[in-house]
Amino acid sequence: MLVADVIILVVAILVVTPSVLLLVECAAAVLHRVLHHGEIVELRNITVPGVAYLVPAHNEGENLRPTLGDIGREMQSGHRLIVVADNCTDNTAEVATEFGAEVLRRKDETRWGKGYALAHGVDYLKDRPPRVVIIIDADCRIEPGFGRAIAEAAVSSGRPVQGRDLMKARPDGPAMQSVAEFAWIIKNEVRPLGLAAMGMPCQLAGTGMAIPWEALMQINLGSAELAEDLKLGADLALAGFPPLYLPGLAVTSTFPVTEQALLRQRQRWEIGSFAVLVRYALPVLASALRRRDPQLVVLALDLSVPPLMSYLAILIVLTLATGAAMALGAGAGAFICAIAGLFAWTLSVLLSWLTYGRQVLPLAKWSAIARFVIQKKGIYALTRFGEKLKWHRTDRTP
Repeated sequence: MLVADVIILVVAILVVTPSVLLLVECAAAVLHRVLHHGEIVELRNITVPGVAYLVPAHNEGENLRPTLGDIGREMQSGHRLIVVADNCTDNTAEVATEFGAEVLRRKDETRWGKGYALAHGVDYLKDRPPRVVIIIDADCRIEPGFGRAIAEAAVSSGRPVQGRDLMKARPDGPAMQSVAEFAWIIKNEVRPLGLAAMGMPCQLAGTGMAIPWEALMQINLGSAELAEDLKLGADLALAGFPPLYLPGLAVTSTFPVTEQALLRQRQRWEIGSFAVLVRYALPVLASALRRRDPQLVVLALDLSVPPLMSYLAILIVLTLATGAAMALGAGAGAFICAIAGLFAWTLSVLLSWLTYGRQVLPLAKWSAIARFVIQKKGIYALTRFGEKLKWHRTDRTP
């Protein structure tokens, strides 16, 4: 049984290791919040020349208006607004034109994805390159001053910068949206803030990010990845441009109205995240070890953390499996390791909730957590083996 015990223990350690980083990130973010009494945002009237706002849009139509209005208020003299109307069948291009955007109509049924839309926009900019490209999704709102702050951070650091990217539950939405909003806070605010507090790079979130032109020229944006933001962050880090996190001002969007639309949105995120984890976490870690780069090692480990609730399910299965193996005569090491992973996950979530999530997810809505976890089955059941998921507009129509 010695060889079997070693194999089980190694598997348990590999599965549990991301939970240790998760706990460290959440604890660092909580400590930062306590020491700094929240984020103090200083709005400065600064001018950052050479900025291009790039908005990939697929059938957004009238929903694009608030986003372009927000961007228009951030733009300064010499700034540019480029909207890529990607495989659109509605009036997205016409709406963008009304706001004075440079509109690129892209039609390509074989190369379908947000990554290809971004690549198309960057190729267009090569004739007159900006210093920084700010990427904003077509269904987002940005807080006043966000564009100026993130552009300045990218210029001064020479690195990609990710701002706070939050998803908001609708006031009249189901309680399950509050669970999703809290999970989003942990992923896109708590964890990157913890990394920033430790002087480490973060992942990119796909929107609300500023990338220096020099960095964009080192990578290939064209991709059909559903989680193209994770791939983009990994590619930039491997090219020598690990992203920074900028707390404070935020870019926000809302969850879909219908449960079916929310399920489809979560399906894209979950499947895309696991795909990027499988394809990129180990290569990034191997490259980091070769370079002896601790920042890249941490980024690779952060990339290996599965979606929050899916990770809970994985840890529960690991605990049950190692417990059964121990009952059949295997060593206790793997079971203890699994219990430690569950404890780390639970403490991470509890610390995050106490500091960041009590208003978003009050105790009265905790009953929705079980349904949120159970819905995972529906997410993966929707994905047929070999199915090629596409980038589609998230339906937020009441």
